[in-house]
Amino acid sequence: MLRAVREDVKRETDEALKQEQARYKDATDGAWLEEREEYYKALTESLYLQRRAGLIEILFAWWTDVLRASNGVAQRNLPRAKEETTALAKRFGIAEILKRIRCLEELRDHLGRNIHEALAIEVAFLTIFTA
Repeated sequence: MLRAVREDVKRETDEALKQEQARYKDATDGAWLEEREEYYKALTESLYLQRRAGLIEILFAWWTDVLRASNGVAQRNLPRAKEETTALAKRFGIAEILKRIRCLEELRDHLGRNIHEALAIEVAFLTIFTA
């Protein structure tokens, strides 16, 4: 899923860069276009990181709903997933749910550092989503 997000962001920014290059190639010097290329590279990475963070926040909402269900709280962040989160709440105890939420927090922390993204996600998901 993250690969698809990265590809979508890259496609969006590549198209914007191509439009600028076509529009300004004869009106500016090459240095300005090089700066714009760097700008779009940074924008691509920034948008990707923003969308990745959003996906991780959805996982937090999911496990928070599981925790709520285990405590009998009716409110849900993801009401359409109520059946699934309730089923997980019956399957896991509060300590196990909190362990998985802590693992998500560690994942978010690791992704904020210079740790290999794929490895950090794989390790976290093995802990979070295995029984």
